[in-house]
Order: sequence, then structure tokens, then C-alpha cells
Amino acid sequence: MHRAWVGGFVMDVFATIEQDPAGLGDAELRAAVGMCGELRGRVDAAEAALLTEASRRRSFPEGAVGLVRDTQRSSSREAKRRADTATGLARIPAALDGLAQGTISRENAELLARTARTHPEGVTVRSDELVAKASSLAPEQFRHAMQRLRNECDGDGGLSRHNRIRRRRKVTMFDRDGMGVLIAELDPVAHASLRAVIAKRAQRMFHSDARLPAGRQRTLHQRQADALVEAMTGTTSSAQPASAGGAGATVIAITDVDTLMGKLSLHPGHELADGTPVPIDTLRRIACDARVLPMIFAADGQPLYVGRGKRLATSVQQLAVVARDRTCIACDTPADWCQTHHIQWWQHGGRTDIDNLCLLCSHHHHLVHEGGWTVHRRSTGSYTLRAPPRRSAA
Repeated sequence: MHRAWVGGFVMDVFATIEQDPAGLGDAELRAAVGMCGELRGRVDAAEAALLTEASRRRSFPEGAVGLVRDTQRSSSREAKRRADTATGLARIPAALDGLAQGTISRENAELLARTARTHPEGVTVRSDELVAKASSLAPEQFRHAMQRLRNECDGDGGLSRHNRIRRRRKVTMFDRDGMGVLIAELDPVAHASLRAVIAKRAQRMFHSDARLPAGRQRTLHQRQADALVEAMTGTTSSAQPASAGGAGATVIAITDVDTLMGKLSLHPGHELADGTPVPIDTLRRIACDARVLPMIFAADGQPLYVGRGKRLATSVQQLAVVARDRTCIACDTPADWCQTHHIQWWQHGGRTDIDNLCLLCSHHHHLVHEGGWTVHRRSTGSYTLRAPPRRSAA
């Protein structure tokens, strides 16, 4: 390591973060948190380079894994994760540089390293593109990008991987401290279906609980637990039939019409609404299920318009907005927990058109209507929120 780096940047970081946080202004606190992240990235990159060198030497009989475990007293599992990350990043020097410079997060670096180990040729050919995506995408989005790459490299559109994942499905049930514990590991399609059912029932419970005193209202986790029991047993917490408002949850699968019909397409993507890639053969199968709605976009991507004819978005419009936005436009809150918002407010003349609608979670919906935040459209066509300008001190 360069002594100038150690004596300069590190000393600046510690001089900042060792101050009493309560005495820092907002800008200073933000800068200190950013410096911690930058320091962590530089240390991770340095460690990866060191572990790569250690793995080449015969003087460490257990290789990089043993070195990390012995010198840092970490578990074997954690030591292996970090050694594997170093091995993968060694194949992509630009990613290692991005991690050191803070342009690539630790999560994205680990995802890229894992893919480099399992699909080295695909990563090598597209390394520049992947490094750019690792620098610009959030971890969940980048995870989907890596999955699409693996599907392409496998040559079957991800069908073999999907089948491998499906074979690992399982439910584990046991008792712990008087509670029954249920752990379900499902393939993405089954998970999306169950999640949609639970979300719809839990949302109904939320509106029902709003009429109760605060002390009797259920938490989100309690509502989800009750919703799961309803879905599995066919009963409700009020002993009413479960069909009284809980049925009919919809899963959205996205593709284009040419791909669905088996024709050559310029838009080969096929995925669930949250961006999870789904093999086209699986999509064709689930399209026959009444609980799954294929959102099929033509090449020109024609939007749906209602104008001022209706204030509330139609069910088809809501599904189209979900297919486009995936989550709240300002955070990762799933579409199941978001509301459809008029960008130009209805009371200000806004139209109920697709390009005037977006998804907002309850928190950010309040910020827009009561906090002065505004929705802006990016050049890519996606939407984002902007905070109101700060008021100057009097």
C-alpha cells in the first residue's frame, strides 16, 4: 500500500469520524458516512488483491480461506466468501478498481465476482458493459442483470437454471419457544404467486384494522402471518369465508408478443414485474393460469389513455404502471405496497393516463402531497423524486 494513501486519506477519515456525531452538521454527517463507505471499498479492494496473491503461493496450505480465517478470526463460511470474491474480481481488474474508487458497491462487486467464477467466458467478453452496470445499478437490479447474463450463457434462456432452482424447493416446519416456525424456499414464479396473494389479503386487513383502536391494530408482520394462514386454510381471522375479498391476486409476467409466440424478437426480455428473469417456456405455461396476467408490450410500446374521463386508474392501467415502474419510484418498496399517483395532480387538471401515473409507497406519497416533493421524468423514461429546494435562513 502507498504510505501517502495511508497517511492522507485514512487520517482524514479518522479525523472526521472520531468527532462526536452529535456535533456534525447534516453535510458533515453525510460526508463522514460517505468517507466510511469509500474507506471500506478501498480496504475490500486491497484485501482482494492480497488474497489473490496468497492463493498463488504454496506457503499457505489452506490458501486464502485459511489465511482470512486465521488472521481475522472469521468463520470458514465468511472466509470462503471473501476469498471467492477475490478470485472472481481478479478476472476483472476494472471492477477491482471500481470497488477501490467507490464507484462499485460491495454487493455489486460480489455479484460480479460470483458470475465471473461460474461463467468466466461470458463475463470476459462483456466485462466493460458489466462494470458499467455494476457502477450504475442498484444491487437488486444488478442481481437481475447477472441472472440474465447467466441465462444467456447457459444457452436455454434460463430454463435449466429455473428447473435446478425448482428442484431445491422445500418447506421446513418446526417448533421454537412455543411458536410454530415455517420456512419456505420457492422458485421465483411460485414465490411471486404466494406473495401476491398474501399482499392482497394483508392490504385488506390493513384497511379493516384502521377502524380499530391503535392498541388492537396488527403489525405488518402479523397481517402477513394471518394472510398466509387464510390463504392456506381457507378461513379468515373473523371466521368468514376467505373468498370475501382475498381471492383474485394477480402476478404480472412481462414479455413482448413476438417472444411469446416464438418469433424472432428484438426485445428478448421476459421477466416478472420485479425484474426477475423467467424462462420463456415457463412464461408460456403460466400464461395459461388465470392468476397470472401476461403484460405484453408491442414494439411501439403504446400507452393506455383515459384522460379526464375517470379519476382512478383502471385495473389494466394499474397493472401496466406496475409492469413499468416495478417498485416505488423513490425506493425499493414492492409494487404490492404502493399506490398509483397522478404526477400532475387530478385536482390541478392532471389526466388519468399512463404517462401521468407512477408508483409511490405510502411514505413517499406523503412527501409528495404534504412535503413539497415532486416527480420528474428522466431521459430514459423512468421517474424519480426530487426534494423541495431548501429555504434560505432568515
